[in-house]
Amino acid sequence: MIGYRVGNMVRSVTPAGRLSGPRSTSKPAPALVVAAVALSVPALMLASWVALHRVSGLAPWLADGLRRVIGVDGVARLEEAAYGVEDRFNAFWRRGEKPRA
Repeated sequence: MIGYRVGNMVRSVTPAGRLSGPRSTSKPAPALVVAAVALSVPALMLASWVALHRVSGLAPWLADGLRRVIGVDGVARLEEAAYGVEDRFNAFWRRGEKPRA
């Protein structure tokens, strides 16, 4: 039997070339998964916002596609929510500035 040591276990190679013996199946720690999601969601939201405001034609194309999926009323609600958040951000960030026409 041809084999090698992994920790305290010996694994052997079968004639077909596959390993036999106990296998270790490690799963990522729950804290690692939570941290990955916590970092990914804001990064994706920021990347989406930048893309919608900087890539020409992306916003109308995306809105038309969403209208086919969730309907006109659904897109209108999403747009109202997004513009509301953007208005609150601008009111906070630009407080004290004089309005521009």
